[in-house]
Amino acid sequence: MTLTDQGKLAIAEIVFYIPAGLLALYDCFKHGFGRSLAWVYIIVLSILRIAGSAITIYTENASDPSTTLVTTGIILASVGLSPLLNALVFMLKRVNEGMQNRRLPPILFRILEIVNIVAVVLVAYGGSKANTPSNSQDDKKTGLDMEKAGIIVFLITFFVTAAAALVTFTFIRNAIPGERRLVYFGIASLPFLFVRLVYSTIVIFENNQSTVFSMLDPNIWAESFMETLEEFIVVLLYLAAGLITPTIARDQVQGRTGSNAPWPSGPKYDEEHQLNNYNNVNPAYAPLPPTSRS
Repeated sequence: MTLTDQGKLAIAEIVFYIPAGLLALYDCFKHGFGRSLAWVYIIVLSILRIAGSAITIYTENASDPSTTLVTTGIILASVGLSPLLNALVFMLKRVNEGMQNRRLPPILFRILEIVNIVAVVLVAYGGSKANTPSNSQDDKKTGLDMEKAGIIVFLITFFVTAAAALVTFTFIRNAIPGERRLVYFGIASLPFLFVRLVYSTIVIFENNQSTVFSMLDPNIWAESFMETLEEFIVVLLYLAAGLITPTIARDQVQGRTGSNAPWPSGPKYDEEHQLNNYNNVNPAYAPLPPTSRS
């Protein structure tokens, strides 16, 4: 079996995404599926990347691959942004759920998720129409317009999500301490997500006219370092965030306001926590244990 550089890159993706998908599944079981939608999206991305890479390897060695298979490969290759952005959206949503005040409204994250899904549908369906050789010129133009609309929507949701991450970071003291790491890792992923988004934007607007940025015949170095590597880094950041973030059930963070706020915040907790710290530092002033009377 002889493979081109694209085929070798596909093998690298399979080698990466099989263990990545398993680790994401572990994160889901660790945190409970009610609070682990971020890693559910990593599982979805892993499945799509493995399937897309398998199609790439097969079509490279098939004498006459079907148009349907080629189109499927194009669709699978264009869906990386949505799972990564939605994974970040749900990490931020989880942190904001645990805030006592100044948290962002839950509806914001739901809107971002839905808009990201709409964007990936536009890009994937448009890409299949624009890059299928047997389609008419009108179909290809319609597909390209859909791709451009989808990537513009992605640009908008990226900047809104980045702003939400920075706002969440600004009020990080209101978050559950153990979950603050999700914000740190999420912000760390923003530069890599941006490069990944820039790559897709150039590819779509160049419309296969460039020898470097092309959907059908991309430059292997540009694809490797601006798309594949960026996705690898973002996935690793999100997996690490899930592994080191402690497990906190949903019922422990809902309604965290006032004296009803459970660990690790709220007036009652803060008062007891400060008293314990004071007694540890000043043992001479700690309350004496009760004495028994005869």
